[in-house]
Amino acid sequence: MSDAAVSEPVRPRPPLLEARDWLYIAALTTVGMGLRLAYFSGYGLGDDIVLRNFMFNVVTHGNVLHDNLAYRVVWWIPTAITTRLWGLRELPYLLPVLISAACSFTVVYAFGKALWGRPGALVAGVLFAACPLDFAWATMLTPDLQASMFSALALLCVLRAAEQVLPFPRRRLLAWAAFASWLAFHCKVSSAAMAVPILYAFWRHRRMLTADLWAFFLPAGVLFAGTAAVSFAFTGDVFAPYSSEISAQGLSGPVAVKFHKLTEPVFWAYFRWLFYRNQYGDLFYSVYPHLLVLFAVVGPFLRLRPRAPEVWLWMVVIFLFMQFNIQWTEGTWVAGFRNVRHTHVFIYPMILLVSGYLVALGTRWRRPMQALVVVLALVGLWQGTSLATKTRVSFEDRRRACHFLATLPKLPIYSDFQIRTWCAILPGEDVRQPFTELPSFVAAERRATLERAIGGYLVTGGGREPWYGCIDCIPREAEIPKDKWKLLKEFPEEGRPIAVWRPEPLKIWEYVGPKPQTFPSAQAAPGAPASP
Repeated sequence: MSDAAVSEPVRPRPPLLEARDWLYIAALTTVGMGLRLAYFSGYGLGDDIVLRNFMFNVVTHGNVLHDNLAYRVVWWIPTAITTRLWGLRELPYLLPVLISAACSFTVVYAFGKALWGRPGALVAGVLFAACPLDFAWATMLTPDLQASMFSALALLCVLRAAEQVLPFPRRRLLAWAAFASWLAFHCKVSSAAMAVPILYAFWRHRRMLTADLWAFFLPAGVLFAGTAAVSFAFTGDVFAPYSSEISAQGLSGPVAVKFHKLTEPVFWAYFRWLFYRNQYGDLFYSVYPHLLVLFAVVGPFLRLRPRAPEVWLWMVVIFLFMQFNIQWTEGTWVAGFRNVRHTHVFIYPMILLVSGYLVALGTRWRRPMQALVVVLALVGLWQGTSLATKTRVSFEDRRRACHFLATLPKLPIYSDFQIRTWCAILPGEDVRQPFTELPSFVAAERRATLERAIGGYLVTGGGREPWYGCIDCIPREAEIPKDKWKLLKEFPEEGRPIAVWRPEPLKIWEYVGPKPQTFPSAQAAPGAPASP
């Protein structure tokens, strides 16, 4: 009998996710998103007014502003669809991000299974569900979640392609990796750093991938060439996405030296966020970074060596890329603005690496590993709910204030600028109600402004944006001349003590002092966002 007669046909690899896996994914997504939605924050971050104004121009005027949001089509095209269908309101703005947050559970689980089998998938899924930063920011206007997800998906497709024995599935996965890389870039230009771990994966698996790499580079070349062509057509700059980000961060010219000069606190910001408690006593990443460092140090002595060089390189490269977002200009070093939500890209590689060590630990000490995962989940949920509570309560304060003010007759409203920026999301409210912005930092100046008031409404107390908002700008009840203002509505947060980020309950007051025959138009708020 010939060899051909006895040889077995080459069969494709089974799918990564089987029916049982989809049940686990459904359970993790339901629990994870259910808890996140229970602590829903919504619209209210400092940059949200910029994203709102961009989308207002797209939907209302059909005009795409040439700023650092224009190239982020993965965010604004789905958002344009949802806002056209359901209006320029809070939930349509947030829906694409919420959908991405839900899909993230599938990507994390699949990546965990590709590296460590089903135990790794379950551990990664549980740790991700309890990760404080994702828990709190998944229900806010955070396109960074999309950048993290597509970056992970691109590398996952490459690693899966390297395991395929048939050329067609391998080429298909490489094409998907190219498309996911392009989508990640169009979420945030910093995703370009993923080229390093992807190219390393090509080199490490070159025996399997070399003949089919055209399936990655051909679609990637077409897609990125299209991006460059569109950029040049509209701006005259093929590197417009990168240039717009540098401009938006203020990293060039005298303004960079004035506002973004590199200092020691700025340089060490990422290290503090990773390993130390924040200003309110919470850990953004739970104890995952500490555990990863501990495993990396003691792992070799315990013979715990989960092999994931691409994931280690992913973590290191992304961290270094963000840490050294530093440039020399005007004779000094300047650094881009460091926002904690930008560090969402650390979550995937961090959780995958910790999961690998835990799975390796479980091969010898199964029960202790399972107990440790439970403890990590409980600690993560504790920190996550604490983080999310601050924005949930603060954003709900502004939401309730603006919705209540929208029911009142058109009269001047006295408040800090943060109330005005939230009210702008309500259709027509940014132009219907005339706002007078109270002086930001000096209580005596706010009191003097209220003494000169001749009518309208006043908002005091409540929460604002707790991380980068102006807590000192919040008008306080003690600053009110009580002979001219009476309490109209109070919004207490039941059972919650007054905190640093919410110095007193939100209250709305009505002017009852001497009234003139007509109201002068409200003075434009200096520095406040202009109506589109």
